Amino acid sequence: MYIEKLYYIVEVAKERSILKAAENLHITSSVISQSISQLEREWGVTLFIRTRTGSILTDEGKVILKKVLDTLSKYQELKAEINTQKNVKEANLKISYSAVASDLIFNSLIKYKDDYPHVDTLVQEKDSLEVLLNIKTGKTDIGVLAISESLLKEETDIRYEKLCESNLCVLVSKNSSLVDYDCLTPKDLINEQFVLYSSSAMEAFYNLYFSKSKIYYSTNNMELIKRVVKENKAITIACEIGTKYDPYIVNGDIVPIRLRALEYSIIPFWVIYSWNNPISNFGSEFLKYLKLGNVDFA
Repeated sequence: MYIEKLYYIVEVAKERSILKAAENLHITSSVISQSISQLEREWGVTLFIRTRTGSILTDEGKVILKKVLDTLSKYQELKAEINTQKNVKEANLKISYSAVASDLIFNSLIKYKDDYPHVDTLVQEKDSLEVLLNIKTGKTDIGVLAISESLLKEETDIRYEKLCESNLCVLVSKNSSLVDYDCLTPKDLINEQFVLYSSSAMEAFYNLYFSKSKIYYSTNNMELIKRVVKENKAITIACEIGTKYDPYIVNGDIVPIRLRALEYSIIPFWVIYSWNNPISNFGSEFLKYLKLGNVDFA
């Protein structure tokens, strides 16, 4: 390749020896000697004076060396740009999250995509256990979920970091008889009807504290849940972290009331990824946005 011959010129000029240059470049001295001679004939110049003690640049060789160095510098810039474009073309990021982490994901993702619009990003809402499974099987690069740390500790191939914590709350209609409470306990809700987000974690929590209460229905559609609550047909359990920007709550149609439920009143949120599937540069950058974004929910 023509570029390689330019590197030969630089190395010989640096070492003042074809033999030493050949050793450094792991090729034979005859290859370097023939390549430089070929360039000299092609260009009609003498680059080096060859003596018993080595090879010394001629005056015109010194001038040409500067041009060669400029050319190689531009070539490196070209290679860097090609690699960048290749990475852009191949850039993708897969994220799974549990429903209670929706606002964490949304706000961080908006800022991330503003700065990295070229990254093909797939975002999927899953049950917490599905998020965990997707990370373990390599279907997802990054997971964000609310789950007990004891479950994560059992997963030896999962790395996890705590993002934040959130209090549980009860979402009630502005017309509910509960609306004037500052705080609620499971005992206060015995006679209430619930609409539940359909997930293993929520079902376990409901069975622990509200097994005698009625269920209006279960669904994995948060919009349907909020509309039922707004119409005062049922109440639901949520995390306070997801209420700050909720339009139903901002406009006063739904009111969040803190729930006191012994050890489960505070829910930890985690970001998880696999030990066996190294996170990409694009994934690492998204993690920075995710961690910084949590300041908005403090």
